[in-house]
Amino acid sequence: MNKLSSPFIMVIILKRILLVLSILNLLDGILTLIGLNHNVIEEYNPVMKILYDFNPLIISNSKTDPFCFFDSIILFYT
Repeated sequence: MNKLSSPFIMVIILKRILLVLSILNLLDGILTLIGLNHNVIEEYNPVMKILYDFNPLIISNSKTDPFCFFDSIILFYT
């Protein structure tokens, strides 16, 4: 059997990929909020623009909460 084909190795690789994606997603949310607050960038997504105009923290929650929930399930229960 190939070393990379064992289920244990595949789970470790999947966990690392999800961790990197979560960090990038969190960084995207933080940089988006900073850029919007300092008028460096403009939000072109109509849904996110409405949410940002209503409350800027909704954007950070909408970007991070789904990934945190699913990552916590995958990282801690596998």
